[in-house]
Amino acid sequence: MSKVNTLFVASVKSFNGSTERPAESDKNGIMPVILDVVAGSCPNKRVLSGTVAERADLTKGKAYLVKAEEIEADEYGRQFRFTAVKELDFSELLQATQHFGVAKMIDVTEAVETEKPEFSE
Repeated sequence: MSKVNTLFVASVKSFNGSTERPAESDKNGIMPVILDVVAGSCPNKRVLSGTVAERADLTKGKAYLVKAEEIEADEYGRQFRFTAVKELDFSELLQATQHFGVAKMIDVTEAVETEKPEFSE
């Protein structure tokens, strides 16, 4: 399985969760956000804790060219580092949408490959 490394265009929105599982603030009291993909290919793990979004300079209500870089998997599966490459104004957003094409989700929910130790008898 190859690692995902991609650029895409997204706007940042508040993430409220669902009625059954409402979103909660993180340990720093900041609510999560969701990357609303406008163009290009993005991993389908696109809900970020508020603190992670803040550290990546992703502000709610703004649009960005975003880089997603796969990092080491953990107990929650495949993980990604999201970086705001550039905040986009309206004309840049239109140009980027034409350049990157329609929004596509990359399914990264498949099982993580892990090496199992071999035992000899």
